[in-house]
Amino acid sequence: MNKNNKFKDLFAKKGFTIALYSCAAAIAVIAGVVSVNNMKTAKQPDETPPEISLEQANQSNVKSYTEANTETETRQKTAENKALPEISEKSEKSQKTTAKSSENTTTQPQTNTNTNKSTVNTSDNSKKIFSQFDDTKDMSWPVSGQIVMDYSMETAIYDKTLDQYRTNDSICIAAPIGTEVKASAEGIVESVFKDEEGGQNIVINHGNGWLSTYSQLDENILVKEGEVITEGAVIGAVGEPSYYHVLLGPHLEFKLTKDDNNTDPKLVLASIEE
Repeated sequence: MNKNNKFKDLFAKKGFTIALYSCAAAIAVIAGVVSVNNMKTAKQPDETPPEISLEQANQSNVKSYTEANTETETRQKTAENKALPEISEKSEKSQKTTAKSSENTTTQPQTNTNTNKSTVNTSDNSKKIFSQFDDTKDMSWPVSGQIVMDYSMETAIYDKTLDQYRTNDSICIAAPIGTEVKASAEGIVESVFKDEEGGQNIVINHGNGWLSTYSQLDENILVKEGEVITEGAVIGAVGEPSYYHVLLGPHLEFKLTKDDNNTDPKLVLASIEE
């Protein structure tokens, strides 16, 4: 019995020692593993960047490839846009310079050519180039012939074509069809027109408020509006009388006005021709 008890005590002591060593070894192993893991964990930041939140990423100054590329393109376009106005401005200046040069080239010859005719293009016919009629002088007769219907604005006279008495603001001078009609004084052709009563008409402005009207003319008019003519220049010919003058036979109807007031042509013409 004593031997058995001693053996048990010895085994118990040895077992405790073994267990103690085993625990120490296990602790050492665990410590080693933990140490290795800690070393690996400490080295990871050098190999893999730390995770960051979305908010941190948005606040980061680091730009993606797309953002960097977009920014580069934007800068290039901005530089191009800045250059364009300079080119456009230069082009515009060049165009203006060319236009001015062309304008000068066009207008200068006209200025030199029309130096003495500058008043021809004015709207006031009385200022155009011609010798304005002098009230102290006489006008020429447009045709030679007998007066078949006289001027009469104060007393009614008989009109055999209309078969009635009426006033008359012109003189009707008999002349064969085709007879040349001449300008009674120097002036400018103010209008050429046709109507039922007077047939073909020409109005000449002689200046100083004087206008002469030639009616019952042939269709072949030899002057045009705006044309400056001299005294005695042929402007047309006697034509067929209109319906309102048919019984007077071929003739020239001649009318004069001074400042839009009717004037007896016989008082202004050089002499009465029968």
